[in-house]
Amino acid sequence: MTDIHIQSLGKHYGPKEVIRELNLHIRAGEFVAVVGPSGCGKSTLLQLLSGLDQPSQGGFSFGKADPRIGVVFQNPRLLPWRTVRENLELVLDADSPPQSVDDWMSRIGLPDIMEQYPERLSVGMMRRVALARAFAVEPDLLLMDEPLVSLDAPTARKIRALLLSLWASRPHTVVYVTHDLREAIELADRLVFVAASPMRVVADLKVPLPRSERSPEGIESLVSELKSGYPDLKSLI
Repeated sequence: MTDIHIQSLGKHYGPKEVIRELNLHIRAGEFVAVVGPSGCGKSTLLQLLSGLDQPSQGGFSFGKADPRIGVVFQNPRLLPWRTVRENLELVLDADSPPQSVDDWMSRIGLPDIMEQYPERLSVGMMRRVALARAFAVEPDLLLMDEPLVSLDAPTARKIRALLLSLWASRPHTVVYVTHDLREAIELADRLVFVAASPMRVVADLKVPLPRSERSPEGIESLVSELKSGYPDLKSLI
């Protein structure tokens, strides 16, 4: 796992400034949810951290040299011309044992679809496969960009439970982007609230509830506390 130091990070596209002077430290092994409205620059932040885009100003550093980074996008981005097995094999090391794909598909509860093509899968199945693909690289850092958006509530709930189970079996640093506060509270150790024009940190809070107490009732109670205790968050949650 690795920590992340973000220092005076800025990003603009032409005249549009998306991120300005962003400073944030994420400790190794933390599960951090970045919460904010659509269009505020959350996805841009993940693109910068993953190396898919470059900062305009400032930058960031990792505590571990050349960390392994796994990414889960809003769209599962499975290659449609490859089977599920082949999509997973693409990210595995050449010396990985042949049963690695079988093991991962069993862990996500889909051992019987390995020879299927993505077009034959439901959206929930594709999200599970994308999750397995990200975990299969044994990342030091996992970047997740609203991976459960557009799923129905029962399917999202099952995948959240799967995500926490996989993470507990091999803890590492996670940066999870979402606009869903309840989802963030259920999953994360820490909440970083951001607003747009350009992106800025509004609040940075540790989730006070132990994971054993994150029932729907406990989560709703915390949402109410946040709304009353932090007026600046009302437009975000």
